[in-house]
Amino acid sequence: MSYTPGTKLSHTDATSRATVLTGDNVMVTAGLGYGQMMKLADWIILADGARIQEEFIPLPKEGAPNDGDAHSASDITPTPPPPAIGTKFRWTLNADTYRVAIMTAKGFLQVKSVTDGACDRHPATCDPWPRRPLKKTLFADEAAWRASLPTGGSVVITPPAKPVAEQKVAMVAQAPNDVEKLKAIIKTYKIRTSTLVEPSPQERLKYAEEKIAKLRADLAAISLELDLQWPHVRNKLTRQLKRTVELYYSMKIACNGPNSHVRSVKMQHSGTGFVVGVIGGELKYLTVHEDQIAASSWLHYGNVRLYKNFAEIGSDLKLVVRYHGREISL
Repeated sequence: MSYTPGTKLSHTDATSRATVLTGDNVMVTAGLGYGQMMKLADWIILADGARIQEEFIPLPKEGAPNDGDAHSASDITPTPPPPAIGTKFRWTLNADTYRVAIMTAKGFLQVKSVTDGACDRHPATCDPWPRRPLKKTLFADEAAWRASLPTGGSVVITPPAKPVAEQKVAMVAQAPNDVEKLKAIIKTYKIRTSTLVEPSPQERLKYAEEKIAKLRADLAAISLELDLQWPHVRNKLTRQLKRTVELYYSMKIACNGPNSHVRSVKMQHSGTGFVVGVIGGELKYLTVHEDQIAASSWLHYGNVRLYKNFAEIGSDLKLVVRYHGREISL
């Protein structure tokens, strides 16, 4: 026994209804198995001997070949292409009953189904039970999804929106200089790459001197009674003093250099998106620091060099943004 796809079937008592899909499958629209796709033979078994009746047989499309008619290939209406990926379909019966589906790469995915408060009779107990929203259901194509819809209502089709990434490329304004352009890119793509300024060797040397004096004063102020009762206090201060003395001598050596007054700049980053400048096979992570372009070979705590424009980094520099897992060339 076979039926034309789109045919609506029901048992004689009309408590169980289904719509015929392709591949000898049906979508159960009422009764036991509601909202599920199953084989036609299995659904007939659930009828438990009840007579199956057809409620609706779709008319053949205009131009489609009928039995006994000879048509050339040019007479046959070509099959329309499937909807573009991302196309949204919304079937609405009323404000409380609707379904939403989206065309995906794997098929036609129904992502939401809301049904009003009407109740069916449970086929086994005959007790009223509320209809529940369907879970996500994957259909073979748009026709299979439309065949599963209840009678009535209308379908509104929304074409896929322009990809967000391409929209953001268009949003990057033509800035007057490279620094302003990089600022616009960081703001548009919400890049969380920044810089961290560390103290200069001279500043760290002064800090170490002050801390050594304070730790020695704290150690001298420990009384015998406190030392006996809380011996870990002296041990903790002693360890801190040892580390600070080591820092002091390392900064003493660093201050002999010509750049002992210069503060170093490091790159710091959070999130998944970033901006890079590609020069040959080398990558330079980019951000803005005090109206200059900051570039580093390392995204996390890498040493930064500052430039006035992209040309100083390299004449063949290409900007690439990593955004939501995509690489976008600018």
